[in-house]
Amino acid sequence: MEARGFISAIIGHIPDRNFKMIRYYGVYERTRKKFYRGLLNRYKSMRSADSDDKSEKRLMHYRA
Repeated sequence: MEARGFISAIIGHIPDRNFKMIRYYGVYERTRKKFYRGLLNRYKSMRSADSDDKSEKRLMHYRA
């Protein structure tokens, strides 16, 4: 590819002036990302607490 062809191909990807670009959308949006991260942390803490309860029940079963 020649230099002029390469440059014209690159220029085709440059948006028009004052064109609003959407960087993240949906789950990847900044506010959604924080929300889902909080949900995931709560789920992990609930799951670890639940697994601790199960391990205590197993220990009680073996102690008896």
